[in-house]
Amino acid sequence: MTLPWALLSGERITRGRVSVPGIGVWSAEIEMEGAPSISGSATLALGDLRLTGTIDESRSGSNAMVRRVVLVGGGGGWSKVLPARSYHSDAGVRASTVAQDAAREAGETLGTVRAGSDMLGSDYVRSRGPASVTIADIAAGVPWFVDFDGVTHVMAREEEQADVDAYEVLEVDPAERLVTLAVDDLTQVGVGSILTERLDAPLTIRAMEIEIEGGSWTVRAWCGAASTSASRLARALTRFVDRVRSDRLLGVWSYQVVRQNVDGRLEVQPVERSAGLPDIGPVSVWPGIAGASCEVAAGAQILVEFIDGDRRKPIVRGFAPKGGSGHIPSKLVLDASGASASLLLGAGATKKLAYAEDVAQAFSQVQATINAFVPGSGGASFPTPFVAPTASAIGTSKVVGS
Repeated sequence: MTLPWALLSGERITRGRVSVPGIGVWSAEIEMEGAPSISGSATLALGDLRLTGTIDESRSGSNAMVRRVVLVGGGGGWSKVLPARSYHSDAGVRASTVAQDAAREAGETLGTVRAGSDMLGSDYVRSRGPASVTIADIAAGVPWFVDFDGVTHVMAREEEQADVDAYEVLEVDPAERLVTLAVDDLTQVGVGSILTERLDAPLTIRAMEIEIEGGSWTVRAWCGAASTSASRLARALTRFVDRVRSDRLLGVWSYQVVRQNVDGRLEVQPVERSAGLPDIGPVSVWPGIAGASCEVAAGAQILVEFIDGDRRKPIVRGFAPKGGSGHIPSKLVLDASGASASLLLGAGATKKLAYAEDVAQAFSQVQATINAFVPGSGGASFPTPFVAPTASAIGTSKVVGS
């Protein structure tokens, strides 16, 4: 359509492109004549549509009286590198808390937060990196995006059928699910709009570009994919990274024990099938301390990893923490060998052992007293003497590691 006006902070635009992804930050590449001085926060006006963002100076400049700028939605801070930060709460760390902190440190305004789960667990560790990585992580599969007012949301985009009088379909590419539109009022068509005119079936806009050229604008809309899917570029990069990493299986994976073989190795299955990993076994246990071995029950929680990322070398490298499923084994063995072999206990553990021995001696004294004298019996012993427990029996229940 012919532009009624296309302005950036009041300056006329000669050409440009506005990219609006389904997930993430919108941006606009804009060219203006006369090299006007525009920086910081700016508003892009396309007819009745207003987009509030920030000039990215690192990608903007002027030459031969032509000013080219990149406007990024919101405060332009989601690419900012944030320092590492840890969170802990026994009541549970909230996704909204982590999101609010990331937005504040990045200089962004946070709106609605409806993450996949608001509770992240008792701990959350934010590593050093772009703020966008944190907001995407806590979203847990829910889309996050910066709206045209410059506010960031973590929520599914609203979907609504567009008025057929608000747009005209110029071209359809079924293979790419790309629909080219002529739109008079850009406030009437956007990501989440459902198109029906001249289409065999309704299509929902998931991402769009507004091309500004030669006194007119055209909308190109990519349709059809789920609202939670990444952008076309992100999907392409993901496929590339997956291909590069396909020969290595990195990370630590949650598994549970199916059974333990007589040789101590474990048959295990993944806790989450969505991880795309199979049942494994038998797997050797690397307990993290030499000379240690144990017997665990079916259902015990464990951690599995692959040595050097080699898919041929799975190992069990850890067990559930206190209170977790299978934390206490049915049998625990600590062993040492050699001429100088010894098992040493710290002062705390030694006190526990000593306590067990003292209790055993006290029981023995009580036994001797009772068996030697009973009032009114002339010193006769009990028919069935009281038997004191042994130190080893007491130690079994009392001894704990230091």
